[in-house]
Amino acid sequence: MKQRFLIIIALAAVLSLLCCASALGDEPSGWCGTNLTWYISDNTLIIRGTGNMNDYQLPSSGSSSIPSWYAYRDQFYKVEVREGVTSVGANAFAGLTLSAVELPTTLSSIGEGAIPNVMTNVYYRGSEHDFEELTATELSAYPHQVYCRAGVVDMVHWSLMSNDGCLVLYANTFYNPQYDYPDFSNCNVWKGYGNEITHIRFVGSFRSISASAFWNLENLKYIEIESVTELQTIKANAFLSTALTDVYFHGSEAQWNSITIEDGN
Repeated sequence: MKQRFLIIIALAAVLSLLCCASALGDEPSGWCGTNLTWYISDNTLIIRGTGNMNDYQLPSSGSSSIPSWYAYRDQFYKVEVREGVTSVGANAFAGLTLSAVELPTTLSSIGEGAIPNVMTNVYYRGSEHDFEELTATELSAYPHQVYCRAGVVDMVHWSLMSNDGCLVLYANTFYNPQYDYPDFSNCNVWKGYGNEITHIRFVGSFRSISASAFWNLENLKYIEIESVTELQTIKANAFLSTALTDVYFHGSEAQWNSITIEDGN
């Protein structure tokens, strides 16, 4: 009976590992904490789970205790640390060339040397006050450009202006000018700020506004579209269940009439 019980436990452990591997897919992936996993997708290193990240040695140290994602550093230029992660380990992203690191509100510490000093923007979903508490450093003295209440979704930078309820979305084609983004259909990043958002500015190269992207932002009253030359479609239910009444379009009537506006808007 005891032997059978041990076999069952072993099988359960194997199945758990297989499930995790299946969930991560075929991308490079691994563990970076007791309850944290990492994987690479769409040029982004994604870290998810709950709890603290491991601390690491500098890649230049020759130590075996360097992050396993360092071997795949040519496959990503952005890092997304998801909600639930409570620390970023020492030297976690040292030696990487990154355009952006996105940090969650659940963080309680950032390890020494975790974020490289070269050309890295930091997007923190919390407030400026919370970031200063987290780093024990005034925002103006932090060695990186920091955007609070901000992040990156599907190659689109977003930030929420705390003083006027404006959600600014900036689409940047620098890395892939042929990329048909954004896809916000499964995005709930700004849903937590829903009551604060009263208007939205679209800046940069938007080809479409995806289905249900801003559904149920009940206080959203108007939008401003500066992406006049490339916007082709506003997809179904993009602004369903909002208080939207006005659209300010930086283009001609002919350009506006050429845009396909699907049902539910």
